[in-house]
Amino acid sequence: MEQIVEETALVRQRQLLDLPRAVVDLRLVYCGSEYCDAGHRFGPNRREEELLHVILDGSGTLEMNGCCYKLEKGEAFYIPKGKEAYYEADKSDPWQYVWVGFSGIIAKDTIQKAGFSENSPVRPVPAVMEKLREYVEHMLEAYQLNYGDELMRQGYLMQFFSVLVSDYRQMAGKQEGYEYPFSVYVNQAVDYMRHHYDARIRISDLAGYVGVNRCYLTNIFKKVYGISPQQYLIRLRMERAAAMIKNSGSSISQIAESVGYEDALAFSKIFKQNFGMSPKAYREK
Repeated sequence: MEQIVEETALVRQRQLLDLPRAVVDLRLVYCGSEYCDAGHRFGPNRREEELLHVILDGSGTLEMNGCCYKLEKGEAFYIPKGKEAYYEADKSDPWQYVWVGFSGIIAKDTIQKAGFSENSPVRPVPAVMEKLREYVEHMLEAYQLNYGDELMRQGYLMQFFSVLVSDYRQMAGKQEGYEYPFSVYVNQAVDYMRHHYDARIRISDLAGYVGVNRCYLTNIFKKVYGISPQQYLIRLRMERAAAMIKNSGSSISQIAESVGYEDALAFSKIFKQNFGMSPKAYREK
C-alpha cells in the first residue's frame, strides 16, 4: 500500500513539473474595501495598473469607452491600465465594494481568462462574490511590510483570480453547451494554425476541426486574444513572412506561397497593411 501511495505521489509530482509555468508575474499593487456615501464619485482619471471592483451591495454607474454601465450587487467591473474611467455610487442606494489593483506580465491574460476585457468590462459574479470579498479581507489583514505578509497577500490574490477564472469557465460552458472550457478550443485552434499556416485555412473548417461552430470560435477567440481567428492567422503569417524576408534569400513570391498565399500581389498588399511597407522595402531596410 505504501509503495502504491509513493508511486502515485511521484506521478502527480511529475505531472506538476510538466505543466507550463504560466503564473510567472502577477502582483498585487493595492486592495481595499469601502462603504460609499450616496453620490460618492471617483475620476475621471487613468490608473497605472489594472483595477477590478466587486460590488457587494447597492448600486452605481461606470462611465468608460463612451459607455455608461448601470451596476448593482453581484457584479464586477474592470478598468484597464491607462484607460480613463469615472464611477459613482447611486444617490439612493450607494454601493459597497472591494477592489484589487494588480500588474505583471500575465495581468492582461489573467483578467481575460476571468471573463473581462476592455470592450466587455462588466460581468456578474454572484456565485463567488462572498469568496472574493473574503480573499480581499485576508489581503488587508496581511498589511505588514515583511516577506511573510507579502507572500500571504500574493497567495490570496492568486486564489482571488483562481475563483474568478473557474467561475467564468463554468459559466461559459453552461451558456454554450460545449463539453470543455472555451480555452481548450482556442488552444486547439491556435495549435492547428501554427502548424498549418502555409495551407489554405477557412475559419469554418477550423471550427469544425476543434468541434465547435464558427460563431462560437470567433467569440471565444476574441475573449482570449482580443482579435478574431482570421486576424490571428493573418498576424501569424505576416510574422513568419517577415522572418523569412529577413533571414532567407527566397523570392517574395516563394515566401508568399510558403505562408499560404498563392497570389503574391495579395500577399504584398496585406504585408504592407501590417508593416507599413512592401515586402521588398522591408528586405532592403
